[in-house]
Amino acid sequence: MNQFFTPRRRMSAVITFMFALAASISLNAADYNDGTLFYNIDEQNRTAGVRGYNYENSATEIVIPDAVSYNNVDYPVTEIMAQALGGTQIVSVKMGKNVRAIGQGAFAQCTSLNDLILNTGLETIGDQAFQNCILISQLNLPESVKSIGNYAFMSTSVSGTFTLPAGLEHFGTAPFRGCKISEYQIAASSTGFKTVEGVLFDGSMKTLLAYPSAASSDSYSIPRGVTALARESMRNALSIRTLEFPSSLTKIGDLAFAQSGLTTIRIPASVNTIGFGITMLCESLTSIEVDASSASFASKNGMLIDLKQNSVITAATRGITALEIPSGIEKVSDYAFYGAPELVKVTMKDVRSIGYASFYLCPQLQEVNFSESLEEIGKQSFDNCKKLLSPKFPASLRKIGEQAFGFCNSIKEIRLNDGLTAIGPNAFYMCEGLESVTVPGSLTDMGFSIFSNCSNLKKAVLGEGLPEIPFTMFNFCMKLSDVNIPSTIKSIGQSALYGCPITSIELPEGLEYIGMSAIYGTQIEEIRIPDTVEELGPYALAWNGNLKTIIFGKGVRTIGDFCMTTMPSLTRLELNEGLESIGFMGISYCDVLESVTIPSTVNSIGSYAFFGSPLTSLTNLAETPQELFEGEDIVADEDGSPRYDRVTLYVPAKSISAYKHAAVWRNFKNVMAAENGVEVLPEDDVNSADIEIYSIDGRRLDRPAHGINIIRRADGTTRKIVVAD
Repeated sequence: MNQFFTPRRRMSAVITFMFALAASISLNAADYNDGTLFYNIDEQNRTAGVRGYNYENSATEIVIPDAVSYNNVDYPVTEIMAQALGGTQIVSVKMGKNVRAIGQGAFAQCTSLNDLILNTGLETIGDQAFQNCILISQLNLPESVKSIGNYAFMSTSVSGTFTLPAGLEHFGTAPFRGCKISEYQIAASSTGFKTVEGVLFDGSMKTLLAYPSAASSDSYSIPRGVTALARESMRNALSIRTLEFPSSLTKIGDLAFAQSGLTTIRIPASVNTIGFGITMLCESLTSIEVDASSASFASKNGMLIDLKQNSVITAATRGITALEIPSGIEKVSDYAFYGAPELVKVTMKDVRSIGYASFYLCPQLQEVNFSESLEEIGKQSFDNCKKLLSPKFPASLRKIGEQAFGFCNSIKEIRLNDGLTAIGPNAFYMCEGLESVTVPGSLTDMGFSIFSNCSNLKKAVLGEGLPEIPFTMFNFCMKLSDVNIPSTIKSIGQSALYGCPITSIELPEGLEYIGMSAIYGTQIEEIRIPDTVEELGPYALAWNGNLKTIIFGKGVRTIGDFCMTTMPSLTRLELNEGLESIGFMGISYCDVLESVTIPSTVNSIGSYAFFGSPLTSLTNLAETPQELFEGEDIVADEDGSPRYDRVTLYVPAKSISAYKHAAVWRNFKNVMAAENGVEVLPEDDVNSADIEIYSIDGRRLDRPAHGINIIRRADGTTRKIVVAD
């Protein structure tokens, strides 16, 4: 029975690991801890910075001190460092008078923070410093503030008229995105910025930096002389319906009008640069027009075309169910059709490249016909298109980006084309309807979790030529019972087949590495490790409830921690000469394993190596006892009770004395000589009717052969024996 998900005893080793982790964290603790906060002490510059939060104290009201005393020296607290208090449950913060900078994400995700008092003297507020602090509604920036970073107060509850410091020198990308600001104000004395009708511009009035998203007007005329709209400058302007552009305008930045209420856009001929996603999620947009004299852009079937790049930048998708990208267009730009609400079918004629998130979250999209010249599908390009049916990939395709088809639940079959060379992480992550995949041998660059969590995937055909099965490739594919391992595979990565109910596996010669948890929790009954494998990582073969036989090839040097833990059916384990180390709890909780032979080459055995395995016989062929530590029992029952009085230890005859005097080994009550490293049994036992006999290489024998034999008794237990002349 597969016990992968069967409730099981809590292992003391897990607790040991937890303590080890805690110890490593404390070793990397801040220089100083006042009980509430951790500080970094800069002894050279005689300053201190807040670098972390003391969760043991769990204080909710934070007062940043003016200074902290360390080794009898006072250090002014001048900085709240990056991510220092992010994600904590603090309610209020009052800054000390010496704070000059608040770092990136320093208070991000503090969703309970509602009272913020910033100090006079503060100069820099970093990127995302207070992002998603949703309860901050009152915000007064000191006149000393010179720089506000990208998205610094994004998704806070700041609203109404907002006054910026007169001495401000830097205003990042959309610092107040998602806030309900109705107008910006700044003193006339400011040299860096100006406001006109509540809209923020740079000091020269050349760049529109921020349009107040809560402004009530449904139309706006951008002032003459403005040459650029900054990135996200009018994002979330929900009331705006129409814009009038000046003839001076030359540049529209990325996402400039995203999620706005615009219904129509007419781009003047003067514009020569347009960024990506400018109308992303503009659900009311019905038309995009371009001045006919433009040499840079054109409008066709609701799409904005970059004539110089031969690309689609964006489109007015309201009411559009079928879309044909015209001949000559080679690229679909980032965010081009992001969230198109009614789009069902897309046909591409000459498209060679599909950009980042270009069709992300198109809820009705079912059919995509790729061009025969397509070479690249970008990151998250079709992510969350839950109705998308199985696409046909052209022979020209060379790259599929990260999470390109993540969460596409209606895809049932994936046949990746020969010639594909790269596929990114999570490319088909959590495609819950996916049942079969074909992966070509042409792939040389593969990311992690390509098909992870595809809960209905049943069959995977892997092509000859593949160099590896990468990290978590089929992780938690809980119905994957049919997968082949090509002869070219050199590595099976961490958790590559974790939890897959495969019943058999043939590992090829040439395989070199089996990673952490690589073949974990399967229904395999027998594994033969090829001679070319040198290392098995931690948990590599663990929790295989049906696994009865493991035979190691001659090349294995290292067995990782917990490598063969929790295998209740394992009765036959053949370790190879040449093996050098067995890790912590390496062969533990094997409920019916009675006998193990440790090769003579093993020089290191981890603590609790056979913990919870009911051994009665342990043969150790090493002439010099491996170093063990008292209190860390190599053989013990599940409850931790040592088994030294119930396990016979077989060792080389000349080493018996050494073992009887070595730490831990001396605890064995019965230490006997092993002849040729093999337990000797009476001949009548060898010939008894209730056993099967095998050669050392696993061939079934009718009768014992001279030399080493393996016997399997009716109860499933196995032993090595020697038959002398």
